[in-house]
Amino acid sequence: MLGRERLYSLSTSRRLVEMGRKERENEWIYKTTAKKRFGLTDNQIRLAIEAGLVEAKQVRNPNYSSGPPATILKVEDIVKNLDRIAAFPRLSDRERAARRVYAYRTRARKGLAFWCRIR
Repeated sequence: MLGRERLYSLSTSRRLVEMGRKERENEWIYKTTAKKRFGLTDNQIRLAIEAGLVEAKQVRNPNYSSGPPATILKVEDIVKNLDRIAAFPRLSDRERAARRVYAYRTRARKGLAFWCRIR
């Protein structure tokens, strides 16, 4: 991993990994790792890349080479702009609408299961 990492709790209950300047200058991590380490969502990372806050590259997927390419992000950019990235909305409008539909269907399915029991 990175050798020594120290975690500091921020007022927004986010965690920031403090690393030595030399260690993080040229370090790149996969998008999934960034999501887990910094508590970000796909939408926040996508908006940060579009806004030019984070440098990103597309590379061959190491786990599934015939699948879609993997995205790697520069750690230094994420750490430097973490507050601005975290201020982006966690979900896009499309994701919010999909979750509403999913919740509606779940409630309907539970209601049917109560009234229409299978014996």
